[in-house]
Amino acid sequence: MIFDLRKHTIAKEDTGIFKVVFMGSGQFAIPILKSIIDNKNLNLITTITKPYSKQSTSNDSYQNEIKEISILNDSTVLQPKKIDSEVTMQITSLEPDLVIVASYGEILSQEFLDIPKYGSVNVHASLLPELRGASPIQNAIIQNKKETGVTLMKMNSGLDTGDIISQSHIEIQPVDTTQSLLKKLSKLGAELLTKDLEKWISKEITQEPQNPQEATLCQLIDRNDGHVIWLRTSQEIFNYYRALSEWPGLFAFWRKTEIDLIRIKLIEIELANNLSLDLSEYEPGTVFVENKEMFIRTHDNAIKINKIQRDGKKIMDTQSFINGNPDIVNSKLI
Repeated sequence: MIFDLRKHTIAKEDTGIFKVVFMGSGQFAIPILKSIIDNKNLNLITTITKPYSKQSTSNDSYQNEIKEISILNDSTVLQPKKIDSEVTMQITSLEPDLVIVASYGEILSQEFLDIPKYGSVNVHASLLPELRGASPIQNAIIQNKKETGVTLMKMNSGLDTGDIISQSHIEIQPVDTTQSLLKKLSKLGAELLTKDLEKWISKEITQEPQNPQEATLCQLIDRNDGHVIWLRTSQEIFNYYRALSEWPGLFAFWRKTEIDLIRIKLIEIELANNLSLDLSEYEPGTVFVENKEMFIRTHDNAIKINKIQRDGKKIMDTQSFINGNPDIVNSKLI
């Protein structure tokens, strides 16, 4: 369907305001969208966000919020399956000054990126060239990084390979999860965009190319990444828990009998401290109890399990779980 977007084609020279097309999806994009709306020198003319999935997902609520915020601020909303030639023609007809992207989730063609007068910029949740790709927040936690940040980048058709406009740093706290760090980084990204976008347009800031020798790529996150590998250290397993607790979560399998393999979800865990037992007696993956609390042996120590769930059952504290499943103690999870 072709939308009539021509009502937004007033030139910046006539108004003193830059016309912006925003592209974003998910929770990270929302504060950045709001910062565009709050900037008196930016005029949000069109928002492009992902279409709703056939099966409801957690992102659908954020897509709906992006849509509602945009409509309330007199912006047309497009939700194409793909940025194809039809969408490219529609955006070209607007003659935008800027395209601003935040967590859109699609590599855009150079033809599309070159539409706006001042180019297309991206707010990326890492300190590029580190952690290029779609899951930089999870990867920063998995890799036990002590610092991350956001990058404002002039986009090209590569995967987060464009010139760096500016960056802002933040420490990663030992208890940060993907959700808590995402909230901090999205706020930081909105502040960075507000602070430096117009300085870049006016050439007060000079963009700098990335050093490809320092580039790293994100590990793609899928459901199987939540399967615990007990030969990892306790800290490594805890990092996966912090990174993946919202999705896909940590899980292991309990072979209750020769034919009964039960999927166990580890809902809440923490690092074990000051254990009195001789852990050398246990192989990695072995469940044991000390002072009525559940632990699982890892490569170097153990993790403490606070809440646990069998597939299809309710979440339980570990004491209640052990009361109903006493044979899990001294078993080995795989």
